[in-house]
Amino acid sequence: MKHIIILGDGMADEPIERLGGLTPLQFADTPAMDRLAALGVTGQMKTVADGFHPGSEVANMAVLGYDLSQVYEGRGVLEAASIGVELQPGEMAMRCNIVCVEGEILKNHSAGHITTEEADQLIQNAGFLRQKRINEGVEQVAMFTAMYSEYARNPQITRYRMYYEAISQILPGVKLYVNTGSSENSDLQMLLPLEPMTQ
Repeated sequence: MKHIIILGDGMADEPIERLGGLTPLQFADTPAMDRLAALGVTGQMKTVADGFHPGSEVANMAVLGYDLSQVYEGRGVLEAASIGVELQPGEMAMRCNIVCVEGEILKNHSAGHITTEEADQLIQNAGFLRQKRINEGVEQVAMFTAMYSEYARNPQITRYRMYYEAISQILPGVKLYVNTGSSENSDLQMLLPLEPMTQ
């Protein structure tokens, strides 16, 4: 015997004030559904087992008679199976939604119902930007590591460098003149700032 299962996923909805406090289902004219209910057997069924989130995949598997505690491994594996991807031991499938956000408002959970091809392009672009940031981070770490090794080998120069950089931040726009000799053998005096004196 063959059976047809019709699931009104999300059909319950929420009461809406402009509909007189009714849900869209309560407000709608549903002659076909009313006919099916009249010819069948009606009742209540708990489709979300204790300990599971109320997701479509959880309820659908329960309706089909699966023991969720034994077979449920998340929605990713179901999505993978639906497009013919066969997971191997040690592999994991994850399902992600591309959403549409306007300001601080989540407009919808499907980015305006874009096509699979459009979604794939967005994911590829995101992957490119991700790799770009990773490459930039690796480059910055390598630069810091190289600078640190030089600073560690020359602690005195490092102290001078920190002093000069601090002065540059405290007195922006000031040119620094470094006197590497004693004041007796040099025409430069170790005074800051020197730029106004030379004008």
